[in-house]
Amino acid sequence: MTLTLGSPAVDFSLPATTGTVRLDDLRGRPFLLAFYSMAFTPV
Repeated sequence: MTLTLGSPAVDFSLPATTGTVRLDDLRGRPFLLAFYSMAFTPV
């Protein structure tokens, strides 16, 4: 899959401490999505 700068992101869902969060639930609102590599792993 090739992404183009400025194109809309496809919908996805992620587990969260409050349940599941979907991108479509956040569309139109500013938000920050951060990934922490190896977070919460026993490495």
